[in-house]
Amino acid sequence: DDVPIVVQCGLNYSAHVNEAEPMGYKSLAPPTPYIFWRPSSCIAAPYANITVYPIQQDCLDYEGELIVLVGYEPFKDITVDEAKKQIIGYSVGNDFSPRPGPKLGQMNYIWSKSFDKFTPVGPVLVSADVLGVPPSVDLTTRVSGEVVQHDNTKNMTFNVAQIVSALSIGTTIQPGTVIFSGTCGGGKWFIDGGKSGGIPSGAEVEVEIEKIGKIVTIPIYQ
Repeated sequence: DDVPIVVQCGLNYSAHVNEAEPMGYKSLAPPTPYIFWRPSSCIAAPYANITVYPIQQDCLDYEGELIVLVGYEPFKDITVDEAKKQIIGYSVGNDFSPRPGPKLGQMNYIWSKSFDKFTPVGPVLVSADVLGVPPSVDLTTRVSGEVVQHDNTKNMTFNVAQIVSALSIGTTIQPGTVIFSGTCGGGKWFIDGGKSGGIPSGAEVEVEIEKIGKIVTIPIYQ
């Protein structure tokens, strides 16, 4: 209830950019962090089932991500060094992503990710004093026990402090803002050349980040 907004940083691992290029996303490779946001009502509990509406079912993809919680006080137009002091801690998230298809059309990645209780976050918040700024921790995503993503957060194109600094340009960021820092390579839709049916209804999807914990979600198709 205290999260004012959910911020996304897209295409933030080179492996993800490389797999996206053959699908026509080369022009989106960012010279600066690729940022967008959505309502906090999209946040789901770390072990809850999520409802997947028909318009999201063409290809539901996983996106394991490091979550950053910021804002000891409101801030705006801060440097990277100043941004480090605004990072409270880290958690785990799965930025479930409906891909293009006959129901959704072109990927409307803001609207289709913004449905109520669609994006799990948790299970704990680990202080930035413990993991550092930026952190270097392994991230692993599994579907029905099979590893589908694995990388280390040190391989981000823009580290967490750079993201926070960029986010603050011209914008006042409120305490409690949640930031998804980007997913790594391994997205099923990209691997399958856009022909994948995505995660099946009832499959167990797990995202685990070293030294933080894991979240487990079962998508249920409506």
